[in-house]
Amino acid sequence: MIAVMDQEHLSEASYAELLKSHAKVPSGIFDITYCLGFFRPHFPMIDPDIYFHTGNNDGFTCWYALDIEKDWGFVLFTNSPFGEALGEELFFHLLLGPYTRAVGIVTVLAILIALGFLMRWVIHKVKNRQRVSL
Repeated sequence: MIAVMDQEHLSEASYAELLKSHAKVPSGIFDITYCLGFFRPHFPMIDPDIYFHTGNNDGFTCWYALDIEKDWGFVLFTNSPFGEALGEELFFHLLLGPYTRAVGIVTVLAILIALGFLMRWVIHKVKNRQRVSL
């Protein structure tokens, strides 16, 4: 994780290829793209430079997340089938702040998505007005 954040051990071109989005992953809540070994979420209104990877086997789950720009990350290993939910909650807690526990992650995401659609609607209306006045 530190080697990826520091970007000192590979060439600049190699890090660019490693962290570049290569494929879109279907998701019902927000866009996710797949890099080489990492998933990268794209949230409405915020686009953090965060990369994550998860994994699970029978009775074991893990989470790995890092934010290169803000220089933080975490690795979580559990001997529990519920580790993925714990990793997801920790990820959103670190991304959005401690208030997400009280409000709920789904509520925060719904608000972000609604604000994104509202901004797109406002921009569309402003562009239409500009066309009409021309």
